[in-house]
Amino acid sequence: MDESMYRLLYELKGMVTSTLEASEHSDEVLRPCLDLVENKLIEIFEKIPHK
Repeated sequence: MDESMYRLLYELKGMVTSTLEASEHSDEVLRPCLDLVENKLIEIFEKIPHK
């Protein structure tokens, strides 16, 4: 995986995490979906060799 793809995934994870933090006490529908997305991104990052 090239550096630009890694950077995009990292930015996406940051956006999801920020949205999760913002919705922590409010949206009951959005939060479970974002939790799933965050968990999948974590799985992806665990499989990527770190530079």
